[in-house]
Amino acid sequence: MAFTQSFDVEFDDALLDLDGWKNPRYEGTKLTGVQINTYTAGDITYGKNPVIERKTTALYIGNTLIGAENEDEQYVFIKGHSYVNINKILIVDPESDEVTIIDSKAEDFTPFQQFVTNDLPTGASFSFRLLDSSIQNSLDETYFVKMNKGWLLTSFDSGPYLNDFDNPEVINPLFLAKGNQDTVTAGGNAAGKFWFQTSYDPDTGGNNDVYPNYISASIVRNKFVDQYYSVNRPTTFGGYPTGDFNRGIVSMSRFLLSESTDFLANKGRHLGGNSNTEMHLTLFQGSYDFAPGFNDERSISTFEVDRNNNTKGITYRATGADEYPVGMLFLKGKSYNAIDKQGEDPRFLPTFSSSYDTVIHYRRTSLGNVIAYYNAPIDIYVRGNIVPTGSYSGSFGYQVSFLDKAPTIISNIDKEVQLYDGIGERGFVLIPNQLDQRVKDNVEYYLEKAGLIDKTTRNKAPKRGR
Repeated sequence: MAFTQSFDVEFDDALLDLDGWKNPRYEGTKLTGVQINTYTAGDITYGKNPVIERKTTALYIGNTLIGAENEDEQYVFIKGHSYVNINKILIVDPESDEVTIIDSKAEDFTPFQQFVTNDLPTGASFSFRLLDSSIQNSLDETYFVKMNKGWLLTSFDSGPYLNDFDNPEVINPLFLAKGNQDTVTAGGNAAGKFWFQTSYDPDTGGNNDVYPNYISASIVRNKFVDQYYSVNRPTTFGGYPTGDFNRGIVSMSRFLLSESTDFLANKGRHLGGNSNTEMHLTLFQGSYDFAPGFNDERSISTFEVDRNNNTKGITYRATGADEYPVGMLFLKGKSYNAIDKQGEDPRFLPTFSSSYDTVIHYRRTSLGNVIAYYNAPIDIYVRGNIVPTGSYSGSFGYQVSFLDKAPTIISNIDKEVQLYDGIGERGFVLIPNQLDQRVKDNVEYYLEKAGLIDKTTRNKAPKRGR
């Protein structure tokens, strides 16, 4: 006859608070880290080793590199950078030394793109090498991935603005700012939201004195704009006298703050539009770093428009005419507020300290009455052509773009300066920083084996790294 022995065991609950009990089970084994493959100050780890390391065995091959300084005007201007397109992935098995080439033309977009974004994430570093070693160049040892989603197709170009430090609000009344809990807007609540202001109404009288006039601005046609903006409509706004309702700012606002954002959000009369894209704002020709040390989109003065918030703004109505919004373009990175319960995402916000100021704007109602637009203190990152770290000497022009998704990264490769003889017919290879050491030590061997470069190594087998 089977039987089971039972025992009474007493456990001292006081042990749960002893370090000797807690540390081996939880506290002493808990590691935290901000980034993969990188040690960041404040990480809980062993020494200065990354908490998590993820190595890759893939090399990235391309044959298209376009300078972002107007080599091709359909793309957003980003000073000192290039658009780098990847069309092949060379995957190495370091155990067997077998190599496999994946061609973007033969693969579905999503898995191919996931390879690129996983191994070349935003902010990551990589080495860039020409496959034709005879091409003269002055390349650096390391570059950074500033964006890895595709091409930025210019859709709206503000044109240049004049610097007027004596009267910046009139000539250049543009703000990059974040609201707070007390910020109130007409027709909605912008509490805590990160936004870019496109216009300003300093007048409380009877004239429509709204700035700027956008005489130098233009709409740039592309495959996204053509889906909702008729080919018969103008692409420039022209200049009109101050006080004229038909001035350029109204046309600009209707296109940018109403039609384009409705298309992005796939709503209103643009329901059914292409929502498989993103809208981005690029300031200062991409030349101001809003997040030093991160090397992401913010380092090229670029911010993503929030498709779920769209725009709010000053509203005007001429006699017998429609109302058009003028004012704000909401960006990603909003703070917590009591209405939508969403917290702040620091990945999208500038990292330097903002100035703190009270700005009073106005709007005119359909009856001609002027009411406060918002009049609470706000955190300001850019005011006119002034940034908190000092005056900005360049033109405060900006571009708004749609993202054309592709295995294309934006990097700080200055093509005109560093690749003055081009890239050659063979193209280039991108070597991720987190490449497996066995592959990194033998890159030329594997490129030879894949037939991408002529034979240069003498060894029959690669040198084995750690």
